[in-house]
Amino acid sequence: CVDMTKLVHALGGKENIKNIEASMSKVTIEFEEKKLLDIDMIKSLGASGIVQNQAKLSIIFGKVSETVALELKDYMK
Repeated sequence: CVDMTKLVHALGGKENIKNIEASMSKVTIEFEEKKLLDIDMIKSLGASGIVQNQAKLSIIFGKVSETVALELKDYMK
């Protein structure tokens, strides 16, 4: 579905990801450093939209969002 290695890299690496949450249509990531995010790469991995504030990034992956969040949590272990 989504390449977790590329997604983690685009999110600034494992150390930059503080928390991962999912809803029906989006994955919300809490991060440390905004400057480490690669929004263009995240979009290229299939995100249909991105909403960003100072500490969180909501990535819209549609129906596969919950699956992406579970795979990302597994990858982070």
